[in-house]
Amino acid sequence: MTGPQGPEQDPRRVQQELAARVAGRANLVDIRMVASQTRLGAFPSGDRPLTWRISTEPTVETHEDLLVVSIAYEVVVVEVAETSDAPEAGREELAVATVGFTLSALYDSMRDLEPLDEELDAYSRTSSTLTLFPYARKFVDDMTGSMGLPRLTMGIWRLPYPGVPAAFMELTDAADTPAVAHDGTAG
Repeated sequence: MTGPQGPEQDPRRVQQELAARVAGRANLVDIRMVASQTRLGAFPSGDRPLTWRISTEPTVETHEDLLVVSIAYEVVVVEVAETSDAPEAGREELAVATVGFTLSALYDSMRDLEPLDEELDAYSRTSSTLTLFPYARKFVDDMTGSMGLPRLTMGIWRLPYPGVPAAFMELTDAADTPAVAHDGTAG
């Protein structure tokens, strides 16, 4: 496909290319939990399935020679009830729990780099997302178990990769089946 300036580039590839210069210099120094809030909104009935949704919001700050990438996470666990026997009738969701938190990754070795804002944003959405997600998984697993819910063990976070259909880039459960989209619905 071509655009007015020539062949259009896959936006996923562009983001990875923008992040590459920062990724080549960033040295992870520390990971910190900087905020957390959990809430059990309702006790699940026990006879209805639970599902979940996740949202993330990365931010980037620089402090002298440090790069700080923070990602705010919100995981909402919901109980699903079919509104009638007919599958096309829809479903009703009851928010059971919310796990909200922010993790920060601190990187050094930025002295001589002076990255562009676009490069930092791309780095926060690619490499830093992959760096922080295992810590996010662990926290969500611990918090849901502490609330008396079945432990929510999220699968790996997959970045969109150029040339791979989006269906293959879904977040999956720990056993890799069934596929679970970033909104937690089975696919």
